[in-house]
Amino acid sequence: MRIIRRIYFYLVAFISLQVVLWGAINLLNSIIHPVVKGDYTDPLAQGLAQVVVGLPIFLLHWFFIQRDALQSADERDSAFRALFFYALRLTTWIVSTLHLFSLGSELVFRLSNLPNVQRMFFPDNDIWKNLITIAANLLVWGIFERFLRRAWQPQEEQQDFDFLIQFRRLFLYLWSSFNLIFWVMGVANLIQFMIAIPQGFKNLYHLEFGNGLTLLLVSAPLWILAERHLAHRLTNPEEKQAVTRKIFIYLTVFILLGITLGNLGYLLNKVFNNLFNQPEWLNFTNQNGMEIGLMLVCAVVWYYFSLHLKQVFEDAKPGLEQNNLKRLYWYILSAAGTGTTLAGTWLLIIEIIRLFYRGKYFDYDWGNAFSSILPLLLIGLPLWLIPWQKITTLYKTNLQHSNQEFQSLLRRIYLYIFVFATIIASMTTASIFIYEIIKAITAGTLRILDFEHVKNFFVVLVNLGWFIYHQRLLRVDNQKSNLDNQKRQELFPVLFVENEASTRGAFVTALFQKQAAHIPVQATTLAELSKTNNSPSAKVLILSAESYQESSPESREWLRQYTGQLILLPFPFENIHWAGLEDEKEQVILTAAVKKAVKLSEGNLSENNQKSNPWAIVGYIFIGLVALIITINLISKFF
Repeated sequence: MRIIRRIYFYLVAFISLQVVLWGAINLLNSIIHPVVKGDYTDPLAQGLAQVVVGLPIFLLHWFFIQRDALQSADERDSAFRALFFYALRLTTWIVSTLHLFSLGSELVFRLSNLPNVQRMFFPDNDIWKNLITIAANLLVWGIFERFLRRAWQPQEEQQDFDFLIQFRRLFLYLWSSFNLIFWVMGVANLIQFMIAIPQGFKNLYHLEFGNGLTLLLVSAPLWILAERHLAHRLTNPEEKQAVTRKIFIYLTVFILLGITLGNLGYLLNKVFNNLFNQPEWLNFTNQNGMEIGLMLVCAVVWYYFSLHLKQVFEDAKPGLEQNNLKRLYWYILSAAGTGTTLAGTWLLIIEIIRLFYRGKYFDYDWGNAFSSILPLLLIGLPLWLIPWQKITTLYKTNLQHSNQEFQSLLRRIYLYIFVFATIIASMTTASIFIYEIIKAITAGTLRILDFEHVKNFFVVLVNLGWFIYHQRLLRVDNQKSNLDNQKRQELFPVLFVENEASTRGAFVTALFQKQAAHIPVQATTLAELSKTNNSPSAKVLILSAESYQESSPESREWLRQYTGQLILLPFPFENIHWAGLEDEKEQVILTAAVKKAVKLSEGNLSENNQKSNPWAIVGYIFIGLVALIITINLISKFF
């Protein structure tokens, strides 16, 4: 109930505050702005209504919010309170920046004698309205910034700042990304303007200059300050390991690379079009100035953030975590390249077949077709093969982690995605092919070398080729993984020990035979083990807590000298209770112990013990979706 109550109060407070803010802006603007055509009363009435309705609602809810925060540390340290403050800071800063764009562009356009109506942001706003909006938003931010600073002041020894730290981090990365987008747009506009200079000045490119210069002058300094602030916080080891940092750097790198390659493909399309058709080189740069500008500036910024990504790799814990981060990057790039190459191969096969049939069944403009296909292959092949080579090299030079690669979830997802996609595509195309054949036979019009039949046949072959390649990789991975696990298991003996012989030993031995048949298992008793002076060669000792509790002094001394791994079975016995395990059956506990021993034999204990961060999972899924969208846009850019 507290969560629902917090959502209600903070959401209503935020919305009502925005109503009051924009009502005050409309009110002030209607008072200061000159009367135009008798429309003075409408904005005045609207502003008064917003303030009169919104202010009491906000004050009432804010009173209860502050009262709860003063009375309860849980309320004061809640996630919704931290989210409210940083969401308010972000919205006020963004609105102020957008109106600062409008204010700056008005000055630039006036100095350049350009029409104000062509400004990028709020072309109908005059200087007064922009100033009022900026001042009102900064005033609200300043008022609530005082509350935020108080929230950062420790009021008790055990105060929890975790949510404040998380939302501050999220705010900084969102604010930096916001300014990055606009100064990149500004530089692209200026490049477009400079490209057009040799062809003579035109009003269109003057507009690009005015808008681009404003975006650059406002956003670049704000972005530099945000980046310096983020760099300063990286002195804290927790900031280096933050999931938010990794997600934003991954997303930035993939989006910038996608924009760069998308515009490169578009330009290659135009170049091949000019080569294969009537060339139009004179206006090529003018017509494609924005694409050239975006490609150049995004390539430079991508290189800058790729250095940040390398730093993320270096800051990660050496070994499994570091390799997983690299794997994620290279697999996503390789998947995008594989999809692009597959689409290009489909189209290339179809167009080659169409080339043989031109003039016989239809007129064919091969120049436009190949102009779209060649960029797909020129971009898709390196994007597929270079990351794939990196993945191969990473684990050939580090044999210690080779089995982790064969068994990695990312690799299996990658391979199964393309196995699934190609087999479904093969089934669909094969069904169409067979349907057309049967239809032609029943109609008595069968022609084996008909264009559609030949096209569908070769598309099926391409899909099957891709399927066989990735299926073969899966089979080889499974063989290598099984062989490696077999070697590990053979050198990983296990002892199941009890005070007295029982049926548990036979049950555990049967479980091992079922789950890991190559692990040598022996069931014995503590009395028998304690008779030997030498420590056993077993890597894992499975022992019930009851057996340990009731063991003899000689047996306990022997256990203290044992240097291998020990798995305790939490079976209930007299006066001993296990929290959270009361309902677990004996067979379930034994099965869990066997699985733990198998994990130990495979060297996966550290990976298994790491807690999964749900936000990290959501973020990585989002990264994959962004990469998928970029791939689709990259393919559709040429058509």
